[in-house]
Amino acid sequence: MLIIKESDVKKLISLNEVIDVNEQVFIKESKQEVVCPDRTILPVEKTQQDSNEPQKKQLVGNLYFKPSLIVDESVGIKIVGTFANNINKGLPTVPATIILNDIETGLANAVIGATYITGARTAAGSAISVKYLATESPETLFVFGSSLQAQLHIEMILLLKSTIKRVYISSRTKENVENLITLLKKENNYNGADSGNAVEFIYCGDNNDITKRYLLESDIIVTATSSNEPLFKGEEVLSESARDFKKKPLLICAVGSSRPTNRELDSFTISNSNLIVDDVNSCMVSGELFIPINKENIITKSHIVGRLSDVVSGKYKQTTSSKSITVYKSSGTAIQDVATANYIYKKALQNNFGYNINMNS
Repeated sequence: MLIIKESDVKKLISLNEVIDVNEQVFIKESKQEVVCPDRTILPVEKTQQDSNEPQKKQLVGNLYFKPSLIVDESVGIKIVGTFANNINKGLPTVPATIILNDIETGLANAVIGATYITGARTAAGSAISVKYLATESPETLFVFGSSLQAQLHIEMILLLKSTIKRVYISSRTKENVENLITLLKKENNYNGADSGNAVEFIYCGDNNDITKRYLLESDIIVTATSSNEPLFKGEEVLSESARDFKKKPLLICAVGSSRPTNRELDSFTISNSNLIVDDVNSCMVSGELFIPINKENIITKSHIVGRLSDVVSGKYKQTTSSKSITVYKSSGTAIQDVATANYIYKKALQNNFGYNINMNS
């Protein structure tokens, strides 16, 4: 069994390769060549030491168990957690590990640190949606968030859409945005017209009027945050009176929420959009869908017009009669995790990365 450290994962796969691997696995899904059971969520609790009630429990975090099979290629499971207090311990708040198994014997082939994989495959899904669903030559991208997820979304979308020359970034902490912009310029050479790759990065601040104006300018909006509440009022930004959709159709990629109580987009935005999802069952329990379907009763499950696999296979196509707002909602699907991890595992074997352990001796 091969152990692949988190620090080695990024060395083994490029952004282009991540996008290609994920596009191919969605094509396989369209051909019914994958198996992806529903995730299992395990709340992790401990007894409160300072409580007089012996049975009182405190929620420490949650673990998600997400298995999948790519027919004739790979099988495995991702175990990913949400542990908010990890930030105080210098640890990832969303730690992830993928275990790959041999498809002939079932024995474990690899254990792979998967925090970067989780961010990369999520951004790849959004980039694929941009490839197929965004306006042909977008010029402006708006990103909510300043984490690794935001960074990877910006990098992958700019990789596919070189016409984008302006990126607006909104985050609660200006310092985080400044650090992100410095990192983007350092790692990707987005500086200067001489490079042919000049991109302007603009921090939005917390002025709602400025944010609204920038949103109205944008061809693509990405929401990659841990927000519990909608990040903007859809009626102000997405109504026909506010935006000329004939000239400026809009794609929104929403990737930050996965629980029924959390959402980055409000019901106006969801109900007035063509809604594409990565995985129907996972997205049905995200706040973007759960609230308007189960609490407000303003849409039904049939509002979903297709999966990303339908888009890449050509089963779903935008038409002139389609709404001018498209939302790609991602809550995560294990087929992406396992396909990406399997590619990294093969590259590790070819390049002598990782540590081999014989678990069966």
